[in-house]
Amino acid sequence: MAMSLPVHLLDELLDTFRNNSRDPQKSNSCDGMVRLAVSGKEPLLRFSSFVAHKIGARPTTNSMRLAHIDPEDGICDSVGFEIPCSYESLAVFSHFVRVFEHNTKLESLPNSLKENMTDLVFDHYYGDSLPIAAILKKLPLMEGLALRSCIPRFLTGVKNHTIRLRKLLRLQLSLNVAQFYEALTMKPKFPFPETSKFVMTVDKVPTKPLELRFPAVKKLCLNVTVTITVAIDSLLKFFKQLPLILRCFPNVDTHVIHIAFQHESTPQNVAHINELYRFLEIADFHRNINIEYKEQIQYDARFNSLPIINNLKTIGFKDNAEHDSLIVKVFPRVQLFHRIIVNSKMDESEEEEEYHSSDDDSVQTFSDHSWDEDEAISFYKKPDEV
Repeated sequence: MAMSLPVHLLDELLDTFRNNSRDPQKSNSCDGMVRLAVSGKEPLLRFSSFVAHKIGARPTTNSMRLAHIDPEDGICDSVGFEIPCSYESLAVFSHFVRVFEHNTKLESLPNSLKENMTDLVFDHYYGDSLPIAAILKKLPLMEGLALRSCIPRFLTGVKNHTIRLRKLLRLQLSLNVAQFYEALTMKPKFPFPETSKFVMTVDKVPTKPLELRFPAVKKLCLNVTVTITVAIDSLLKFFKQLPLILRCFPNVDTHVIHIAFQHESTPQNVAHINELYRFLEIADFHRNINIEYKEQIQYDARFNSLPIINNLKTIGFKDNAEHDSLIVKVFPRVQLFHRIIVNSKMDESEEEEEYHSSDDDSVQTFSDHSWDEDEAISFYKKPDEV
């Protein structure tokens, strides 16, 4: 029956199984996926591709636990909710999982799992003490890397060749603007791969000249958060640096830029917005770019926010939700989605609700077993490239 299902229905069914894994009453989702996979050639091909791109692994002692992954912009930057899985089904999944989260148990993984690994996610903050060069040296075939900390040590390792990224196809770095400019100007040149994504915090406006070019990059994404300490005037200065930054990547067809900025309301709100729009009309971008600019304007809760919202409407903003306005504008080289959320300043005593993913004791792993290749299903092939 499964063999006759269209490809898109096979993918939807696998996705349903994955989503059901969050429900404790449906903890046999992995078994269902395996039964679907072994029902025919096409289901097996879809299963192998689905697991490689939608299910990651969190190392345990001599084994792993499965977990949700949702790559964005072609790169996986986190390993999420764990997925309960029987020992027998995990033996099957082990042949197809490609994305692994780094933790202290990574070293104890069997070589058969390490050989399948293509992407490594450093999803925690380690300070600058992690021996990043030693870790990456043991994974010479790695194609994807997402790094949230240890950026100075990483950049130094690339510069002095203790870290080599010859096989890398996907890279995400979370860094501040000074580290970003260091990567763009260091010599020898940083070997940015075909897909490069930067999650960047801007706490000051960069002014360093940018002369190097990185033609190997074909897909570029900038996720920029501007800290509240940056004056609204300075934000416009950062926008004016974007053409210079993007010229470093001459072979990117369309750049994707996400900018988030939170600031207090001022009488010049509309004037600053109009100044930004005037710049985008004449900006010398060498390629088309898409900018999603999310702006949060905070006002004193003792006053009415209605004047702010009404002023935004005078320049074309439309109500999108309560206290949420949106305008879409097209400039010569820029398509801009400008969302503004108007919030009252919260009382300092107000606490934000925290969400924590709890450990599930029902999750079964290989932890209580030694790795035995004979127990795994050895005739499965690695997933085809998608």
